[in-house]
Formats: sequence, structure tokens, C-alpha cells
Amino acid sequence: MIPHTIHFVWSGERFPWAFSLAVRSAIRLHPGWRVVVHTGVEPRNSPGWDDVRALAEIRPIDPEAVLGALPEVGGRLVELHRAIAPRYHAGRSNLVRLAVLSTEGGWYLDFDTLTIASLEDLSERCSAVVGEEWVWAHDEERVAKGYNWTMVPSTVAFGASWVLARLGLPPDSRSESFLRGIWGRRELNNAVLACEPGHAWVGRLLDLATRQDPSVRFGLGPALVNLAWRSPEGAPLPTRLGPEAFYQFPPSQTNRYFRSSVLPEGARILHWCSSNHRDEVSRMDAAWIRRHSRSSPWAAHARSLLETSP
Repeated sequence: MIPHTIHFVWSGERFPWAFSLAVRSAIRLHPGWRVVVHTGVEPRNSPGWDDVRALAEIRPIDPEAVLGALPEVGGRLVELHRAIAPRYHAGRSNLVRLAVLSTEGGWYLDFDTLTIASLEDLSERCSAVVGEEWVWAHDEERVAKGYNWTMVPSTVAFGASWVLARLGLPPDSRSESFLRGIWGRRELNNAVLACEPGHAWVGRLLDLATRQDPSVRFGLGPALVNLAWRSPEGAPLPTRLGPEAFYQFPPSQTNRYFRSSVLPEGARILHWCSSNHRDEVSRMDAAWIRRHSRSSPWAAHARSLLETSP
């Protein structure tokens, strides 16, 4: 059984108000659960952070102490953490979230998520959970070896899919399904993870992390999770949920969360990939949400948070 605890990890001086909705939505749908925000230095002059402080348990952490306390791999994880560029907050968070989950168990959620359905049934019947998303089929190959001509067909299909998404083609249309069959494949993401304390597969993730190059983008994030899936070394694999659960739209099409789109049945968490929407993030406030609630599935669910107590 996965403990009824939801963890968030924050690094950075600026905390956008929209991120506070991740905490508010998780609390509203999980009454009685612990919600813990782990942070090194708390943001200042951030109204969103004030909201989080009023809702959740704020736990100051020393990342290297958390990593170093893990048996067998602790020392190597501390060295790895020091090798990650200090401004690369996501890379360091990738390690901290795994260490927290390994030690305490529970759910980890990124701050650019919005919870829209309970996770309790998954906690009751699973020992660990991970979710799939659609990604470009040659992404890992391109990072490792560079671009080559065999990637042209999928690149063309990917571009066409992106354009049609911008033009409003429904995500479940035949055209999108056809194009996605050419350019995409299902891989795992680490924005939403869950496990029992001490789960062996998370231990495998931590061990593999110490062998990765911290300068490679996503090397300690989605790429690591997929590597551990392919090479678990005897660890029991987590329950693997389809894209409808956490990553309804591919990362290249997360604009669908902010325009007229229908969420697939079975959606539990919306991971809206804030790095793709930097301009919108700075404008997202209560007024913005109300203006867009009729045309955006994200805003429609966010609006309900403004009108009810968590």
C-alpha cells in the first residue's frame, strides 16, 4: 500500500501563483492525507507561496543530508548532486524526489500539475505507480547520437501534428492518431511517481542515477525512469498507467490544456508542462482563470478551486 502522503519539492526564489493550485487541488481531493512541501530556501514576496504555507506542511531540507542518508548509494548521490549545475533546479529535484519517496513512500507531484481525481484507489491496490506520455520516437537517439536522415518521416509527421494541434484538430481525431503512430511512442515521465517506502524499483532508479552524466538534459528525469523500466535488475516493476491518467497530451501539445479540448476518460492529474508556457504562467491569476474557464479544461478545473475550500 502506498502511504497517504503527497510530496512536492521546490527549489528557486520565484514561485508563480499558478503553482499553488497544484497543492490546493491535491488537498481538496484527498482529505486527511498529509501534503508536504520540501524546500531548501523558501521563496520571498510570492503570494502563491503564502497560499501554500497556509495549506501544507512546509519541510525545510538539506538535499545532501537527505541523499547522504540513503544506504549504499548515499555518498555517490551526494557527489552527483554537487556535479549538477546549481541553477539546474529540475535536475537536483529529480534526485531529491526519489530519495524522499524511497525513505517515506507516498506520491510525488510536480508543481505544474492539477489533480482532478482521487488517487486513493491506486494507493490501496498498488505498491508503486508511474505514468506514460507520448514523445517523439527518436528523442533519446537524437540526444545520444545526433540527428540523421532516418528521422525525417517522423519529424515531418511530428511537425504536421503540432500544426494541426495549434489549429484545433481534436486530439482523438483519426488524423492525429495516424500522425502520432508515425512520430510517437509511449515512454515514462517522472512528474508523477508513487511507491511504498523502500520500494526496490525506486532503489534501482537511485543506483542508476549515480551512473548518469548530470549534464545530459533529462538524463536524471524521464530518461532515467525509462532506463530503469527496461533494466530493473530484478526489482518489481511499478503499475504503469496510460497517458490518459497523468499526461493526456504530448509535451509538444500541452497548449491543448488552455484551449477547447476534451480530456480523455480516466484523467486524474493534468501535467501541463509549465516550461512550455512561460508567458502564460506569469499572467495566470484568478481573473485569468475565470476569463478562460469556458475554453480551457485546465482553467475550468482551476476555477472550481477558487470557489471551494480545500
